[in-house]
Amino acid sequence: MKTQNSTFACRSIVVLSLSIGLSSVACKNHAESTASNPKERTAQSAPLPQQGIPTVESKIRDDDLLLWKSRERLLPNQESLTGIQFFDQNNGWIATHEGSVYRTTDGGNRWQRIKPPIPNEAYISSFFFTNISDGWIACGLKSSDVLEPRGNKVWLFRTKDSGRTWTLQYQNEAVQLLRLRFANEQEGWAVGTQFVMRDTLQTVPFLIRTIDEGANWINLSGNLSITRPGNGFTDVYADSSSDATLLAWNGDIFRTVNGGQDWQQVAVLHNEPEQTYMGHLVKLSNGGGMLAAGGADSLEGFWGVLTRRDPDGRVKQYRVNCYISDLVAISDTTLLISGHIILPASRFTTAQRQGVILHSSDGGQTWSTVYRSAVSSLNALAVSDACTVWAVGENGLVLNLNIP
Repeated sequence: MKTQNSTFACRSIVVLSLSIGLSSVACKNHAESTASNPKERTAQSAPLPQQGIPTVESKIRDDDLLLWKSRERLLPNQESLTGIQFFDQNNGWIATHEGSVYRTTDGGNRWQRIKPPIPNEAYISSFFFTNISDGWIACGLKSSDVLEPRGNKVWLFRTKDSGRTWTLQYQNEAVQLLRLRFANEQEGWAVGTQFVMRDTLQTVPFLIRTIDEGANWINLSGNLSITRPGNGFTDVYADSSSDATLLAWNGDIFRTVNGGQDWQQVAVLHNEPEQTYMGHLVKLSNGGGMLAAGGADSLEGFWGVLTRRDPDGRVKQYRVNCYISDLVAISDTTLLISGHIILPASRFTTAQRQGVILHSSDGGQTWSTVYRSAVSSLNALAVSDACTVWAVGENGLVLNLNIP
């Protein structure tokens, strides 16, 4: 089971999904790997919110299921669909964990399957298109030996012709890339973790940036004082060539306004167990507001977390009984999340996971279920116009919902 993940002017839609997916297996492994490492929450150059941030238990109701009309289809190869991105009503892309990408030019009626030339047994961890034909994929290969970090390899491939040809523009080892995002065609960011052997195998945050269309990638990891064992970056949001925001898997958020030379810590996650894995970051339109989402699905428990930071620095945390795999902000208060819930076990059955999409009109305090799926998870969201939400999930599921 895997979860994991363009901006346009359209009515009140101000932020689109960070729609590049990760596998929930990978997310779970990252969350569990942090259990033996203390979280780092050291401020760098700005005061952080004080302890005692209230955590609100969000409520979920099911009375909107019939209002949101859905259309489903299963792609024939039944791959794990982990990311989706739309540019307008017609043109969109899907990425799969197994290493394929799909393209539509007719609003999702037909999807063309494309196989980039990625190495054998590699998977796609993230993808991003700057326009309908120019895009990138980040690929990874997991080491077969847990004591050999160099077996973890990454590659970045680019296409300029809608996937007909691909060019390798970056490769590295002892690294895992979790998110890829571009501010424009020239300037992009990729984040993840680096594996180092220091008595034991440890992870440290990893960050690279390009300003020349990927011809060169600059390692900026050393510019952050949190590059200590037990953390990593899971998401990046690039407002411009110089302004970017990073999310660490423990919930810390950092921002730069000078292209990554200096960073300011702007938010932390409070009173959360080590298993909580924060994987998605969304910037809001209200002058610096942001949302971070994630959760845990492990032996220690099951929960989802949504952190909201307002422009004045105040932070709220919401707990919801849904693992959050992706997040879309239609407005500052109207939100959609995808993910999965656990159905309770009965005397005759074991607990099962069910993919869901939830909607909130009050910034995350309450949620309504607008879609339930037979597949185990819905991994990523995107918006193609003012009335249509797209989602992808396990077993090749592609879904679109009409916003009532």
